[in-house]
Amino acid sequence: MPLPTTLGLEASGTVQTIGNDVRRLKIGDRVACTNLLGAYAEYSVVDQDKVVAIPDGVSFNEGAAAMLQGCDAN
Repeated sequence: MPLPTTLGLEASGTVQTIGNDVRRLKIGDRVACTNLLGAYAEYSVVDQDKVVAIPDGVSFNEGAAAMLQGCDAN
């Protein structure tokens, strides 16, 4: 791991911008993802196929935690 580095594997947040080929997401969507090295960064670039929508009523913390810890609990 190169230093300095940003830690984290699970992330959640709001889509801030999208690329020209993105069809599944729109700006403002609440999303979560896992397996994103450096997920604790303020901003991340993530392929649209690597994120899932966070349902209404689910917090960002719960959405991010469910990605990995939720699978482990199963």
